This record gives sequence, C-alpha cells and structure tokens, in this order.
Amino acid sequence: MRALSATQMLRMWELGYARSPNWRALVILATAFPEVGFDALAGLSIGQRDAHLLALRNMTFGQRIDCMGTCPACAEAIEMAFETTDIWVHPEHGPPDEPLAVSYEGYEVVFHLPTSRDLLALTGAEGAQALMARCIVAVTYDDQDVAVAELPEEVIVIIGENMQAADPQASIWLQLTCPACGHDWSAPFDIVTFFWHEIETQARRLLRQVHLLASAYGWSEAGILRLSPLRRQLYLDMIGS
Repeated sequence: MRALSATQMLRMWELGYARSPNWRALVILATAFPEVGFDALAGLSIGQRDAHLLALRNMTFGQRIDCMGTCPACAEAIEMAFETTDIWVHPEHGPPDEPLAVSYEGYEVVFHLPTSRDLLALTGAEGAQALMARCIVAVTYDDQDVAVAELPEEVIVIIGENMQAADPQASIWLQLTCPACGHDWSAPFDIVTFFWHEIETQARRLLRQVHLLASAYGWSEAGILRLSPLRRQLYLDMIGS
C-alpha cells in the first residue's frame, strides 16, 4: 500500500462524486489496491474495509486527525484532535472465520459479518433490520427452521453484539467532554466520510493549481500532477510574485 498520488485522488473523486459513501469507500480501495478485484473488496467486512481506509489515510495525510463536533447539551462547537493509532483496533487473532454462530435459549443462528456488498444492496428506506436479514444465513429453533422475521428482539440484540465483538473496527466511538459546559457524551467517527472529505478538499485544491499553472505555462494536467507538491507550490509562488 502506498500513499495516494495527486492523479489518483482526482480520479477517485471524479468516480465517486455522485455516489453513496459506501460506494466511495470501494472506489478508494479499488484505486489503492488495483490488484484486488472489486467484488473481493466489496466482500470485506466493514471493519476490515475501514481498517484499510484508516491505514491508507495514515499514509496519505499522516497520523493526526483534526475534526469538529457540536455539544448536544449547549451547542458549543468542539475541536477534536487525535491520531489514527487512537482509533485503530488490532484484533488479537485477525479476522474471524465465517460464518459465525450464536446459540440462545434453543435458537441457533448462523450469520456473516456485514459487508459493503450488503450495504449497497439496501435501498434508502431500509435500515438495520434489512441489513440483519441479509447477514443471517440460517435460523433454527429446537432444530426447526425459523424465519428471520420471527426472531425475538433479544436474539437480534445478541447477534448484533456478536457482530460488534467480531468486527470492532466497524463501529468507532469517541468519548468527548464539552469544555464550555462539561457535558460528557459519545460520538461516532466514520472514516469513510472523513477521508472522503479530505480527498475532495485536496482534489479541488489540485484542480485550482492545475488551472493556474496551465494558464501561466501552458502545461498539461498530467504534467502538472506529476510534479511534486513542493515544486507545484514553488511555481505557484512565482506566479503570485
């Protein structure tokens, strides 16, 4: 895995511009891992996918993450700063063998971890229940087949807890304290949304640089993007002076 190049960031931003976050995540990974098929990437668990995205972000933009939040108690804007290592989960034994199974009071449930393929298959109106139905492979009660819709709520909760335990990188929460009012709360951190915002910001900056340098020197986009960031900036400084 290598840091994303200027050309790669522009290309993936173009491909994912009008797409959903889950599709954008796969666009990023497909660009970073061209030797891996798209279908194989879509079959990664969400935690595995996000771990790869976090590693790629680390190589491209560095370890430090700066972001903003809002206190739910007093609406104060909160600045947050942490490092990728703070939210990087390292499973002791690697990804679990699938499918997984849960036994509870006579119920036997076989399931797989949610993947990007599962998320992309959902419509806008479908939520956690539809995702759970896609992930459950088989259900029996006292050795009799049972429909997923007939599962008691407590069994659904246990399956969700087992999914979280088996794929902890899929759900990252930040523990926050408001400096203004002292309120404590937890907030989710989504590497897909955050990384994509960084890529989009960088892509727009690159397009602006290409426009300025092409207008001043007549260079092609490809030639400008092959320049190192330092050399691009030096040429831009000379244009400005």
